Amino acid sequence: MRSTILAAIVALSATMAFAQEKDMMEEMSMGLTMLEASAKTVLQQYGLEADVMSLTLGQLAAIQGALTGSNNDAEKKAQIEAALRK
Repeated sequence: MRSTILAAIVALSATMAFAQEKDMMEEMSMGLTMLEASAKTVLQQYGLEADVMSLTLGQLAAIQGALTGSNNDAEKKAQIEAALRK
C-alpha cells in the first residue's frame, strides 16, 4: 500500500514538473515573440532590413537597448545597425 502511494506521488510530481516546464517555455516563447515583433517595428521605422526571426536574443536586446539608450535618431539607428552586424 505504501509503495503504491509513493509511486502515485512520484508520478504526480513528474507530471506537475512537466506541466510547469511547459508553461514556462510558452511564456518565454511569448516574450520572445513580443521582442521580435517590437524589433520588426523598429527596423521598419528606421528603414533597416533584417530577418527578425534569425536574430539572436542578444541582438534583439541590443535593439531594444538602443531605443532607451540614446536621445537622437541618428545614434539610435547607428546602435541598431551595430546590433545587426554582431
